[in-house]
Amino acid sequence: MLKQIQVLTAVSLGLLLSSCSAASSGFASRFQAPQGGPALFQAANKARSTRSRDPVALIQQFHKDLIQRAPELVRTKYQAMAESPFAFYRATAFLYYADMARETALASPLKIWTQGDFHLENMGTYRTQRGGYAYDLNDFDEAVQAPYTWELARLSASIQLAADETGFKGEERAAFVAHFLERYLYHLGQVSRSASLLAQPLTARYLSEKPAKAVAKATEFERAEYLAEMTQGGRLRLSEKMLALSPVMRKEAEAGLAVYARSRPEGPAFYKVKDAAARVAGKGSLGRYRYTLLVEGPSLSPLDDVLLEIKEAAVPSAEAFAAARTDQATRILQAFRYFVPEPDPLLGVTRIHNLPAYVRELLPKETVDLSKLNKTKEYLEFLDTVALVGARAHARSGQAARILAESKSWQALLPTWSDKYAEQVGADWQAFRQALQARKL
Repeated sequence: MLKQIQVLTAVSLGLLLSSCSAASSGFASRFQAPQGGPALFQAANKARSTRSRDPVALIQQFHKDLIQRAPELVRTKYQAMAESPFAFYRATAFLYYADMARETALASPLKIWTQGDFHLENMGTYRTQRGGYAYDLNDFDEAVQAPYTWELARLSASIQLAADETGFKGEERAAFVAHFLERYLYHLGQVSRSASLLAQPLTARYLSEKPAKAVAKATEFERAEYLAEMTQGGRLRLSEKMLALSPVMRKEAEAGLAVYARSRPEGPAFYKVKDAAARVAGKGSLGRYRYTLLVEGPSLSPLDDVLLEIKEAAVPSAEAFAAARTDQATRILQAFRYFVPEPDPLLGVTRIHNLPAYVRELLPKETVDLSKLNKTKEYLEFLDTVALVGARAHARSGQAARILAESKSWQALLPTWSDKYAEQVGADWQAFRQALQARKL
């Protein structure tokens, strides 16, 4: 199976790219435009005007260009989406925002920088600039200026869906949402009165038990052990998540790294490429260009080699409904630096296949295993950390007082609303699975 995936990827993408130059090809020009943005916006507008809603049609519209680019990776994404309503939800932020654009009850006029895809699996550990480990938001591909209430609603629905998978009943899930909102408002008040908390990485002392254990596990990181796991004989280990590149694609990846390296202080020897591969990860981003490069690092020793990831920066799902367009790689870089204290020092921007992309170091990430949160007390404790993470993110806007003042308009609404929206996600998931089984997707 692995060999088949590798061959499919190398052949389908390699053939597309070998027929064109990165700077001026028809392929590059075709994908210069935002994926799904204007067309999806038009489709959502049509749905609103006709009071109809076809999730399968919106899914088809969003993935149209990606299917032309890498159909086998979109099929992999579809299989992942079919696993559960929560998996489907994580992979369809575009569908959520098409819905939120017509949700008047949760449309606060206050727009701030939001993470854009705030759900229970978009947090985890990261290595700080001083070499320690902290826990925070860790994915900013969807970061956008939007109503903060959209972000709270997305997280609330994710609580309902994730808790349902673990076996919690409706009233328990609603109580989880209410608890999250209560703790979010509490932390928002605390953080707004102590600006120093915004600059402090969330180490174990600030976290509840499960996230604190994730940080403790991350602290055990040893580069030599990690490299032994990820490489063999100076080459990346291939797997279902790490795929061989065609010569053309490797050249594109190395060219993207060279553009990035020219802006860096480490010098060209640090960025000498030892190997490169395509990386398959995530759910929403499957089908986007994503490369892993093994580079020399600070010395000729293989024990301090560095793994870098180059990832295509696509238009965020909410942008058609919430913000003016900008350079997507710069947007993501700014979001990392805005939301996360002491972010990855190797963060940077580049272009691949004439598309914006960003670069960061690829390191192990520890997260909380939601499937093991099967006790009410554990779930509530975890949600306290989630509330702290969300409150810190929103407090950075300087609008904490206004959010607290507006909270009466949505705090009581969201537990019930999120339960209903989780039902809608479940119905969409069933429609998607039926279309998939009927091979309409």
